[in-house]
Amino acid sequence: MSKTTPLVWLAGAMLFVSCNKNLSQPANTEPEASAGTVFPVTFNVDDFSQELDSFARIAGDATTAKDSLDGHVKYLYYKVYGTGAQAAIKHEIVQEVGSPSFGVIRDTLPPGNYRFTLLATGDKYRPNITNAGFKYPGSDAFSKHFEMVVNGPANAKVSLDRIVARLQFIIQDPLPADAAWMDIQFSGIPRIFNFPTGEVSNPANGTAYSNYLGYTFQIPAYNQGKPGFKTQAYFPLQGSYTVPSITVVCRSTLGNLLANKVINNVKFETNKRTVLKGNLFAPTSSGIEVDLNDTNWKPDSIAVFY
Repeated sequence: MSKTTPLVWLAGAMLFVSCNKNLSQPANTEPEASAGTVFPVTFNVDDFSQELDSFARIAGDATTAKDSLDGHVKYLYYKVYGTGAQAAIKHEIVQEVGSPSFGVIRDTLPPGNYRFTLLATGDKYRPNITNAGFKYPGSDAFSKHFEMVVNGPANAKVSLDRIVARLQFIIQDPLPADAAWMDIQFSGIPRIFNFPTGEVSNPANGTAYSNYLGYTFQIPAYNQGKPGFKTQAYFPLQGSYTVPSITVVCRSTLGNLLANKVINNVKFETNKRTVLKGNLFAPTSSGIEVDLNDTNWKPDSIAVFY
C-alpha cells in the first residue's frame, strides 16, 4: 500500500488511506494502463475532526475527537479534478443527509493523478459551481482537499476539518416590546470557497474581501421585552481574520430605528467562537434608580446566650 501526501490544512488533522496507489512515478506522470481501464474509488467520509476546546468548549482538553457527519451537515459535495494539463473537473457527486449512502462516495476513475475536494455543510449549492459563496448566517462547514494517484482499486477513509469560525452575539439588556427586526451587517468578510483548490479565499490577497450587507431576521415574539437575546453566524475561514466592523441595527414593527451599534475590529479564528456581549439599547427610564447593595448577611459577630 502506498499513497500520495494530502494537503493538510490544520495541524493534527489526519487522512487515512487504504488503497492501491503508486508513489514511484513522478508527480505529473500518468500511470500506464490499457485503453478504457477504470478503477473503483471509494471514500468513507463518515467523520470529521474537531477541537474540543473550541466550539464544544471543554476547558483544558485539546484532544482531537471524531464525530459523525449526520446531525451536523445536510449536504456532502465531492469533486475530482485532473492535474497539470488535465486539470479540468472529472466528476462531481452531491449527497443529501438521509440518503442510504450519505458519507460514502463511490466513483470510478481511469489511471491518473487527481485532486479531490470534499465539502460538508448545511447549505445547498449548485453542483456545477466553481466557487461556493457562503450564505449568512451560514452553517457549520467541513472540508478536505488532497491529491492522489489512482493505479488500481482505492478505498480511503477521509476525516474532514472545520473551515468556519462562529460569531455568537448576545444582547444583555431587554429588547423593547416593539422590537421586530434585527439587521447584522459586516464590513469585509471571507465568503468564497474554491472547489479546485479547496481553499477559503483570503482577505489578505483580495479574493475573499466582500462588503456583504449581512443578514436581516425577524425577532421572535417571545424575545420581546426580555434580556439575553442570542443569535449566531458562521464565517468561512482558514486561520484568523479581523473583521473591520460589525453593525447591529434593530427596528420596530413600523420600521422605526430602535438601536444602531458599531463594533470595530472583531477577530475570528477557524474552529473557534467569537462572543460579542453587551447592551444595545439606551436606558428607557429617567431619574434615580434605587436598588439594594448587598442582601447577604454577614457572619455573626455578636452572640447572646440565655
